[in-house]
Amino acid sequence: MRPDGRLAALCGVERLSGSTADGYLRAEADHPLARGMVAEAVQFHSTADHYQLAGAQVVAWLADKSGTPTDFPVVTVGQLGQGQAAMWAFDLARSVALTRQGNPDWANQERDEAEGIRANDAFVGWIDLDRTTYRCD
Repeated sequence: MRPDGRLAALCGVERLSGSTADGYLRAEADHPLARGMVAEAVQFHSTADHYQLAGAQVVAWLADKSGTPTDFPVVTVGQLGQGQAAMWAFDLARSVALTRQGNPDWANQERDEAEGIRANDAFVGWIDLDRTTYRCD
């Protein structure tokens, strides 16, 4: 997960300049490892480094908010000796924690315009509600 650039060749990718913070990924529908993943773009909370392929297969692409894939692979898998090397271009564990716990920079801040500080204040503007199935209509 977000490997040091010196490991890029082992992962079958080449590190490029640039990165994307708090973006989206979109699964490569034809890849067997992407089976079961949703077809829509999925939000992540972390910094994804930019790479280009150098032998790896793409499991997911970095995508824009609309879900349109970019040219940057964000999850890859490739052969390494007699095994395989998988790479996530961002820190998946950090992303999961931040998605579930909210933005830590917003701790103890009133953000939802309702009186009192509550846990949901850490999520206002943090979770893309257009990408969730939860609706409170």
